Amino acid sequence: MPHLRKRCATCAGVGKAQGQSNPAASAPIPAPAIPNVFSFIFSLSSFLGVPLGPSPHTLACTIKLSFPRHANCVGTVMATIALHSAASGLSALNTSMDVIANNLANVNTPGFKASRANFQDLLYANRAQPGVENANGDQRPIGLQVGLGVRVSGTQLSFSQGALINTTRPLDVAIEGNGFFKVSVQPTLGNGTAYTRAGSFAVNSQGQLVMANDQGRRLDPPVTIPDNATAVTIDATGRVLAQIPGNVEPQEVGQIELATFINPAGLSAVGENLFVETGASGNAISGNPASDQRGQLKQGVLENSNVDPTEELINLIKTQRAFEMNSQTIRAADENLKTVANLRR
Repeated sequence: MPHLRKRCATCAGVGKAQGQSNPAASAPIPAPAIPNVFSFIFSLSSFLGVPLGPSPHTLACTIKLSFPRHANCVGTVMATIALHSAASGLSALNTSMDVIANNLANVNTPGFKASRANFQDLLYANRAQPGVENANGDQRPIGLQVGLGVRVSGTQLSFSQGALINTTRPLDVAIEGNGFFKVSVQPTLGNGTAYTRAGSFAVNSQGQLVMANDQGRRLDPPVTIPDNATAVTIDATGRVLAQIPGNVEPQEVGQIELATFINPAGLSAVGENLFVETGASGNAISGNPASDQRGQLKQGVLENSNVDPTEELINLIKTQRAFEMNSQTIRAADENLKTVANLRR
């Protein structure tokens, strides 16, 4: 679109007040920066094909003279893109804040593994393709793309080692290295087997080792402690030894196995400090501790949550500030809509 060569009386008056020669409708409108509320519209001036003027009024009359029937429509589309992009940012940041809050809530949960929210940008509106040749045969070196927002692409678990806490309880066991304890669950959950890093165990009424929580999930394979055992020892390779009265040497009463996965980040958390395998995690590879890249066991120790409170608080502050900035974008787009809606007045 050629430069506009029309000006309203007010624009012409501005030129006179500034001591400029006023060629009235003959001079094209220059394109300096537009202040405040018109900054968003100025960024889309190439779409209009109109060089924007030095004042909000000049911009208003420019759009009116160019698009007398569609001035409000053009401004509405421009501000709506900003509104939707900012709204997608608020939604994504709200999800990120939920993830951070859950991490902080479980900062003292044994065996808990922190998550983080991953983001990805949405589609782009291509308004000019790079590489397009002009009449002289020169190629455009860059394109013109306007992004349409952001979304959360997924939550990623971190299976880094948590701090080891000495409890001196004989049935507290920590995994130092890779692997998960296997426990039995209902068949509808993970085909009857779930996996955990929480090694706080107890003995049920049948003498079986179970998780020390409200559900009492049994170890898989089962380990039964004789009711007359006076001491229980769990060595680094997972052997469970019980001291039975009348025997000089401890008797082996069971073997604790660990499971590993090709992609542990693909496990699905189901609560109770449990994970179940998915197609992304791959099948569980079971075996004894301290073999085939599996970690070793430490008795009388618990693995604490791997949440770093300092890092989470910093992430919370960054998320809050980003949320505020996106809120400001919505306010600015709203002001732009108000300005465009008043262009006809």
